[in-house]
Amino acid sequence: MAAKLKLKGYKTLLVALIIILLVFPTVQDFVYVEFIIGVVLVGVLLAAVHAVANRRRQVMISGLLGATASIGYFGNLMGFGATFEVMSLLGFGLFFLFVGMIIMTNIMLHIQNVTSQLIYGSISVYLLVGLAFAFMHALVEFIQPGSIAGLESLSMGTTSVMRFIYYSFVTITTLGYGDISPLTGPAASLAYVEAIFGQLYIAIMIARLMGLYVAGETNQGQ
Repeated sequence: MAAKLKLKGYKTLLVALIIILLVFPTVQDFVYVEFIIGVVLVGVLLAAVHAVANRRRQVMISGLLGATASIGYFGNLMGFGATFEVMSLLGFGLFFLFVGMIIMTNIMLHIQNVTSQLIYGSISVYLLVGLAFAFMHALVEFIQPGSIAGLESLSMGTTSVMRFIYYSFVTITTLGYGDISPLTGPAASLAYVEAIFGQLYIAIMIARLMGLYVAGETNQGQ
């Protein structure tokens, strides 16, 4: 029965994620840049919810987290206070992590052959987790300012968001340029958890894809 699960919407999700990573660093000089980024983020949220729409409970939880993130983001832009900033950071972080884990579980446990959707989903998980950790790093810095060296004071404007996303992907890929680094215990713990996940995920996912490919070739040969 598990093999009957159908992957869908992963190509759209991957395109949305790539757009957000390309848009963030290129719109810094535009008017209403924070609003533009908010719209792009909401688009990614919708694509992600569609991608995990196999079960009602998953849609409900991801939808609730996405709504919390969106309300917090735009509430913060309108100056409604720190509560909305925390809602935004926590909502986006948990949303991206939750959706990434659902997709990874579907790939690891339910899929029995290599397809284009499987490849799109595998890449999407990596990008989703990178984004999730970006907002988690931002939350740590918000709660305890000075936790991460090399970052401006936190605000949900473009510059700060991009710096945290940059820091997250430098960490998950273990590049470690050193221009941004954790200073406190919680910040350091979050950094090495992300780095460990990034390396394990690549190793396990490649093994999984190769196993499925070899099994598919063997079945065709028989």
